[in-house]
Amino acid sequence: MIYGDIAKSILCNENEADNIFCCHTLEHMPLENMVDALKNIYKMLKPGGTFRLIVPNLRTRAEHYIKNQNADYFLETIGMGQKKNNKKILDKLRNLFGNSSHKWMYDEKSITKYLIESGFKNIRPCKFGDSGIEVFKEVEELKRFIEGDFIECAFQCSK
Repeated sequence: MIYGDIAKSILCNENEADNIFCCHTLEHMPLENMVDALKNIYKMLKPGGTFRLIVPNLRTRAEHYIKNQNADYFLETIGMGQKKNNKKILDKLRNLFGNSSHKWMYDEKSITKYLIESGFKNIRPCKFGDSGIEVFKEVEELKRFIEGDFIECAFQCSK
């Protein structure tokens, strides 16, 4: 595993990574940073390498809202609402320096568009455990594919 800011630069040599797994990360970036992140991921991936991506699915949340008409719950599920004013210094610091709120949301159509624009091919929706790649089994969690009542946008594609 390699940690770093994927929106700023690649985290290994170009064409070095066999597989890259990205789960519930891109929605925490402003759109322009997410586009940069996808371009950097593409650069790092070997030709024929596999990228596995999971982001919250805006469509399933919007459909749930239309059905139930609960705006408060909708804002919670898209991670963009703020119930309380941050009164404690620790909460203020988390808000200032943390990145826990969602900056952008995606549905299947929108994230597919960005993947194509970044150069990815063989883009397909995926389900938990269907990668066929052993290393992904080590990091995948069912609860990240299905969050509460919502099936997330999950894709597998290649360079």
